Amino acid sequence: MLTLLLAAWLQAESRDAILDRLEARAKTVERIHAEFELKNLPGITRLALDCESGKWIHFTIDRKEGPTGHYLLENWKRYQWTAGETGIVGDFQPWFVGMEKGLNEVIQTLNLGGTEASPGALRTALGLGLEGKPAKDEMGSFRFYCGFSGSRFAWLGDLRKETAAETGGEGDQIVFRIPARWKTVTLYRDSGFLKSIETKDYDGTARSVECRSYVLNGTPAEKPRPPECRRAPISRDELDEVMSSRQTTYSDLLTLVFKHWDQVVARDGTAAVAKAYAREVGEQAGLWREIRLHQLAAWAIRTRLDRGESWASLKQSAAEDGVAFGKFARVQADLDYDGLKKSFEEGQDGVESKFKECAPQGSDPAKFRALLRSALDLDAVWKKLWDGAAGRSAEVYGEELENARSI
Repeated sequence: MLTLLLAAWLQAESRDAILDRLEARAKTVERIHAEFELKNLPGITRLALDCESGKWIHFTIDRKEGPTGHYLLENWKRYQWTAGETGIVGDFQPWFVGMEKGLNEVIQTLNLGGTEASPGALRTALGLGLEGKPAKDEMGSFRFYCGFSGSRFAWLGDLRKETAAETGGEGDQIVFRIPARWKTVTLYRDSGFLKSIETKDYDGTARSVECRSYVLNGTPAEKPRPPECRRAPISRDELDEVMSSRQTTYSDLLTLVFKHWDQVVARDGTAAVAKAYAREVGEQAGLWREIRLHQLAAWAIRTRLDRGESWASLKQSAAEDGVAFGKFARVQADLDYDGLKKSFEEGQDGVESKFKECAPQGSDPAKFRALLRSALDLDAVWKKLWDGAAGRSAEVYGEELENARSI
């Protein structure tokens, strides 16, 4: 009888209402311990993690072959190692520190919203995704994300986008079925934590990620100590994740600022907001430049390898080629600029729309528009970024050349 009543209640409650309730609970989570079993996924068999929200995240990956991989995220750094070996460390701080000095600092200084927590405050974000192969010549995918920005449990946001999902439940579980993609996502009803994702390929092959155990807000785990590590550059995929995280957090910060715009005006904070806006756009442009440099360098190197040149020959001429690449990248930047500027202008329009949507009644959209438009000269920002990019272009070329060693 209880199961029947629960199923009827779930059907009566809308999908968005369910997700709203689970996201509210997820925000109370400070510590996570979880272990997942991965079935019929190439290479990976087990994933385990421990985290202290906003401080550190440690996860391990077991593969069918080779030793267990350890990963630790702490103080804007990513450490990676296996037992008994020298590790590597990547530094993300240059790509995030500006956010702390921008809108987040304005919110804290002006005490916007009183005790309301700033969306820019560090918090653990965790995501898992799985898709089967939709056709013989198409790929399936497995995605694991953890970091310090974004939704606490990212699968809740993913499910919100699944407008065709069928929602049901039994006992302590909530089940979302997506028939069009032969996919089922099951959550724990009391916490919103992921219980499982099950998919089928076009030919019926079953694949799954299943939580074997989890504890939320339990006894703090002991943080591991990484071995000696050598510095490694941030990968292109990681830079894309950084950009996505920054844009999401930036949008959340703007929403909070606009909700309390009357306080911003009363506390003479409009100039500080404009300055923070200009800083964020400038730093996102710098991040875009970094991503574009990696894309161009990878393309240039792969093109030469595909033509039959050996990696050893490219390595031998790397210094000279890096200089030539810098000149090529500068020319390409001018070709890219019109598209980037259009995207920037569309972003400005979006910010102004968000202001109209979120700002208190009586706020002046025309004054805000004038403030926004006077805050930043994108032409000058772009010129400064690329005028000083020659040295970085050569470094990126070298990094991508090392990445291409196994091609």
